[in-house]
Amino acid sequence: MAKRFKSVGLGKRAVAYFIDDFLIAYIFAVLSEMAVGYDYTVGLFTLLFGLSWVVYPFIKDGIFNGRSIGKRIMRLKVIDHQTKKSCSVKQSIKRNLVFLVPLMPIIEAHRVHTKPKHRRWGDNWANTIVVEE
Repeated sequence: MAKRFKSVGLGKRAVAYFIDDFLIAYIFAVLSEMAVGYDYTVGLFTLLFGLSWVVYPFIKDGIFNGRSIGKRIMRLKVIDHQTKKSCSVKQSIKRNLVFLVPLMPIIEAHRVHTKPKHRRWGDNWANTIVVEE
């Protein structure tokens, strides 16, 4: 018998999103504070961490077996809609690229809230769905 998954609405997904954002900002703040006094490393550190801060939102669901840190805490997972396997890095990038479009986060939140399977355009494009574990 195939395992059944329950799609997740806006509330838990939003909390997971804010956990991810908070954690990466917190880590950046702590590491930046640790780098104070080491002038030659601050620039390099800021550059490397800044790049990871830009890249992480796009790959976060694919590098941790379908679970970003926030999704893991909220017991959520991004899976392929057809195969039910964990989201790949390629799918993670595709599903999150839509956030580069101005106002798209608001539109996507509305879609998650109003669509029956809670799939946003990014999910449709990447053929993914967010489910409870």
